[in-house]
Amino acid sequence: MTIFLASSFELQEDIEAIRLFIAAKNDMLNEKGVYLKLVTWEDSNAIVPDGLQSKYNEAIKQCDVIFFLFWRKAGKYTLEEFAVAYEQFQATGKPHIVTYFKDTKERTPELIAFQEQLGSEKHFYTRYENKQDLCNQIYDQLEKLGYLINSHGRPLPQAPKPPSNFVGRDDLLIEIHQQLAEHNRLVLVNGLGGIGKTAMAQKYVERYRAEYNSVVWIFIQNGLVQDMVTILQASIQMDFTANIPADHKLEYLMMALGDYYEGNNLLVVDNANDADELLHLVVHLEACGWATLITSRCIPDAEEYEIVRVDELPESDAMLLFRGHYPLEADGVELRVLLEKIYYHTLLIELVAKAGKKKNFTIGQLVERLDGGLAHQDLQRNIGSHSHKVSKKARLHEYIVAMFEPEDLDANQQGILRYFSVLPAVDIPLEHFKRLFAVEDENGFEDDLDYLFQYGWLSRKDTSYKMHGLVQDVMFTKLEANLESCKKLILTLNGIMESKDGFLLDLNKAWDYQEYAQSVVLKFKESDTNIGVLNFYLADFYINIGNLEPALTSITRASEHFTQCDDKEHLVASYECIGSIHQTFGQIDTALKFFELDIKLTKELYKSNPKSESLKNGLAISYEKLGNIHQALGQVDKALEFFELSMELMKELYESSPKNVEVKNNLAISYRALAVIYQSKMSFYTFAFKRYNQPVLALHEKSINLWHELYETTKLDSHKQNVEYAAQEYLKAKVATYAPIIQLVIMLIFANFYILNWISGWWLIGLVVFFWPMRRSTTKKMWMIKLPILGLVGLAAWLIV
Repeated sequence: MTIFLASSFELQEDIEAIRLFIAAKNDMLNEKGVYLKLVTWEDSNAIVPDGLQSKYNEAIKQCDVIFFLFWRKAGKYTLEEFAVAYEQFQATGKPHIVTYFKDTKERTPELIAFQEQLGSEKHFYTRYENKQDLCNQIYDQLEKLGYLINSHGRPLPQAPKPPSNFVGRDDLLIEIHQQLAEHNRLVLVNGLGGIGKTAMAQKYVERYRAEYNSVVWIFIQNGLVQDMVTILQASIQMDFTANIPADHKLEYLMMALGDYYEGNNLLVVDNANDADELLHLVVHLEACGWATLITSRCIPDAEEYEIVRVDELPESDAMLLFRGHYPLEADGVELRVLLEKIYYHTLLIELVAKAGKKKNFTIGQLVERLDGGLAHQDLQRNIGSHSHKVSKKARLHEYIVAMFEPEDLDANQQGILRYFSVLPAVDIPLEHFKRLFAVEDENGFEDDLDYLFQYGWLSRKDTSYKMHGLVQDVMFTKLEANLESCKKLILTLNGIMESKDGFLLDLNKAWDYQEYAQSVVLKFKESDTNIGVLNFYLADFYINIGNLEPALTSITRASEHFTQCDDKEHLVASYECIGSIHQTFGQIDTALKFFELDIKLTKELYKSNPKSESLKNGLAISYEKLGNIHQALGQVDKALEFFELSMELMKELYESSPKNVEVKNNLAISYRALAVIYQSKMSFYTFAFKRYNQPVLALHEKSINLWHELYETTKLDSHKQNVEYAAQEYLKAKVATYAPIIQLVIMLIFANFYILNWISGWWLIGLVVFFWPMRRSTTKKMWMIKLPILGLVGLAAWLIV
């Protein structure tokens, strides 16, 4: 790929640093088939011949991505290059344009005007502090754009940026670095929720990124093993048989990760809060060979982990963080009282400071608000009778309740917070929010997000927003996030994750949103058809990526929702899916149980609505599934019965909709399945080949013709492969039809030799018996007469045989 780097002459040192950084990365990337070609142009505002500048403008149009760097001024030719690149991007979608501004307070009027122009055109720029920070940001941006994707699949997730207001913790960052580099490759950052574990891990990656060849960040939402297998398998794309346990899959994937990426690499596992899973993870991490940093609220009983404990902020850092969000005058003594009351807790400091700023509260009023909140009867009821022994975590939760009053917000802002409370506690891009919230007024929506960020409800990094898990818990309750109030969000997710014909409409898009879907289905425990459907689509997603364990979990949850809601049509589909997964696992008896439930319920539905083609199609597929199960059990006659029933229904569907691609494909499958069963019958009844000979060949011919028509229509490789496979089966069937004749000929040949040998043996015995008594009395003349006669008799006997 080609990178164009445009900047003014004053950033020459930064340009040289990028050049050296990319040259070093190319040594590693070449092994993966990736090469970064860098084109640079330092604009010194000197007189440049038009021809030379036009060549650079043409080069801009040909590159894949262009990085613009600015510091104190905006050069004439750099602005010209930006205009050329922007016009090209609007016309063709390339090159990708990324702008960086080095931190400074000195800016020329031209630069200020240019920044305002970027804002009006919705082009978001990024700030950087120094050369190292710039190099790391550029590399991360290339990974996000997909240019550094490895040859094995989706790009591995990269570390989010740390909060811009991160303060202190230098001693802990140094300790983590020493432990990872010198003593222990497994470091676990432990502490209370909201204390700043994730932010510390993000800051560590930012500070030491240049020391690692690769950095991978995995956020745990559903379970350590499940999430790691899902993410790593999508990237490495290692094929597994269905009956391999998820723990074994993780073992193979971690070993592959160590093989594919050489050098010094860092794996960050965020939000891993299951001590047992962390205990079992040790062996896999050691096999991988990567340095590993884990954030967790728990401590596993494993000596291999070096524990770095994150406690409350030191008083000086806590005051610095508070004043960063609270610009009003604050008495030092009162502020210390306030900070002590909220345990110098990182998240609470930020939330209380932002709330105080927005409501123009003094420090004393903030303290009163916290005390009054805890005295509220609802909060006291939550705390319970053991209020004198309330845990720090419980008090922090109640402080959040006391500080926030979402009732003061308008309906749109409340709706945004309600949706945030059911989505995962991760940085979510603005473009995803707009799709999830079905935004019509983009300007108003962004204004609401900015207001909620300023107030402290949300955190923001660039154009991504996040609500902390502790705030989510409060908002979920206070704003009554229920199935009705979140119905629009659930339906939107269903539309994104919806599948058709067993294949996801857009697997990449489903990848981007499946994390949100998982969070939503786990938030709501009540029975609901829409939640059941979302679980069904999640199962379909996992099946498509080859991860059947979470697929079975999701589809089982879906069936429970459909059962409680008496949604029989969806329940039928879930039974079929559960049966198919168990069949793939080799659990035939369990699969048979669900297929029988599927048949029973489908028959009931079809009987009540015999004109429904979807039900008829479902019944045909169910018959086929049962046929496959009985065939696997060796019950050929039973399998034949179900395959014939399936074929008859498929033929009816095809006659009514001959151009339907799905129906045509299913009928071809039905023909082939029935042909295979007939062939097995021929092998059992050798002399009954006349009965099955022509049907087998005819069925194979029909399947070949249907798949050939499908390939001509769709040009899908899968249909072409089916044609080739069916042709091979036809050839085998053709040969198999002559097997009984060949067997009969061989039997006759062997019988012929057997009879010949029998007669020849008796003939020789006869000669001996006939001649032995006359051996002395017979003359030589008589021998000369009798021998030819006996020879002729023997020859005649042999010819007769």
